[in-house]
Amino acid sequence: MKDLKVFRRLAAGVFILGLSLAPLPRSAMAQAAGDYLAGRHADLQNDIVQAAHYYERALTRDPENVELLRRTFSLLASAGQLVKAVPLAQQLYSQDPANATALTVLVVDDLKRGKVSLAQSFLDSLPNSGVAQLVGPPLKAWVAMAASNREGALLALQPLDKLQGASALRDLHIGMINDLAGEVVAADTAYQALLSDRERISYRSALVIGNFFERSGKAAQARALYQDQASQQSDGNLFEPAFTRLDVGQVPKPLIASPLDGLSESLFHLATIFRQQRANDVALIFTELALHLRSDLDVANMLAGEIHQNEGRSQSAINAFRRIDEKTPLGWTALLQIAGELAEVGKVDEAEWVLKTLAADRKDRFEPLVRLGNLLRSEERFTQAVDAYSKALERIGVSERRHWSIYYFRGIAYEQSDQWSMAEADFLKALELEPGQPNVLNYLAYSWVELRINLERAEEMLKQAVAARPSDGYIVDSLGWIYYRLGRFEEAADRLERAVELRPQDPTINDHLGDAYWQVGRKREARFQWIRALGLQDDEEQRLLIEQKLETGLTDSPKDI
Repeated sequence: MKDLKVFRRLAAGVFILGLSLAPLPRSAMAQAAGDYLAGRHADLQNDIVQAAHYYERALTRDPENVELLRRTFSLLASAGQLVKAVPLAQQLYSQDPANATALTVLVVDDLKRGKVSLAQSFLDSLPNSGVAQLVGPPLKAWVAMAASNREGALLALQPLDKLQGASALRDLHIGMINDLAGEVVAADTAYQALLSDRERISYRSALVIGNFFERSGKAAQARALYQDQASQQSDGNLFEPAFTRLDVGQVPKPLIASPLDGLSESLFHLATIFRQQRANDVALIFTELALHLRSDLDVANMLAGEIHQNEGRSQSAINAFRRIDEKTPLGWTALLQIAGELAEVGKVDEAEWVLKTLAADRKDRFEPLVRLGNLLRSEERFTQAVDAYSKALERIGVSERRHWSIYYFRGIAYEQSDQWSMAEADFLKALELEPGQPNVLNYLAYSWVELRINLERAEEMLKQAVAARPSDGYIVDSLGWIYYRLGRFEEAADRLERAVELRPQDPTINDHLGDAYWQVGRKREARFQWIRALGLQDDEEQRLLIEQKLETGLTDSPKDI
């Protein structure tokens, strides 16, 4: 009887979550419930691979559950398991012919298998609304190109003319389609239209257009495009292979050599649009579809890794970044990202080794040393962090505005290793490079407050920082604390109340508010704040100080605290 009650509770809970198990035998019901709940748990933990695995098992026992079907399909496609996703896409299509994502999966699969007519038949049911307005025209265009129908492909793109924000996608596709068809003049016209607004040019579209220029005898235009883009990229070395080709007069092979290449390119660019709209689930599916057609499309592997990073899936991010050949332009960036994610999952030694190896391999690059400094600082190895930052600055030579953060980070490491004069110099240098930077203003001013020096200047700096970031609880706390140090307790309490609203779980801010309350005579509220701070505080030394205040109250003057 007890087991039966457990099964009934489990089945009821699963039904509420969307799994209709009533028609199943009891044993199958229990198995399906277990698989569903395991999948639900993995889903909540953001583990898409495990979630897909368990949902797929639950689906075999409850194949009529539409919501479960949709979620399982989405997860399988997001995880790049397209062989398993395709049959589910067919089931979704049979129930909902307007499902744009399922249709896209079916079209990509059919086109890869050379079934052009079947791909076309799926597209005929694509609606002209919602996300299909953006996805439909490029898909139809490349299916038409697979049927050697350039005119039909260009006609398919026309709806993008009326879609706001789709002009870059339209011009790029017109250029790629004409380039593939050998229509050089038409391709050049489309690409020039795209280049008329440099803000519409991405790293990948610059490579596509530059590749066309190089093959069309327009080496000077290609070089100018690469130079312009390199000046805007955080890593200008991404264009090194292109500059090398141009220097020796080598003509590259076409980046878009077939309709499948064009469709892969299209899916990638659509994925970037979805990501910009923060639709990461859909963006990841389109990225995986692009890779399904071209597994060596490094920009897609990089995008997949970045999406996983944003979603907190470190191991999936590492797997995506590792698919990028280390010898390619993006290989360097991928290794830097891998190091960061290794640290995120607790593999600090391995991350440190990767960064030191990168720094040794490329002595002209400072980025690995900065990341190494950040890693060591996070591990509270401050002296070693200072050394890493210093080596990075040696490689930089003449510091520019963008290098302010290195001085800021090194200043923190100096301060934490009790080298205040060096820390202060670095904070001031950071502000020289980036005047008014709120984080630097806050850290330097708060440090002065704690050292009881430069209080008037610190107050002005903190007011400036708060004006820049009024919703930053730490900065608001710093301003409140300097008011406390100056004996302006009412102002301190007012600011610190706001800081606690912004950062209610921070033990130091709650402790500060307790001190301010005590000084203005609100002693019961002060004790409440100290009790709250005690419950949040992990540092044993700070806990002892709070316990002492709870026992005796504040007996020292603010200047001695």
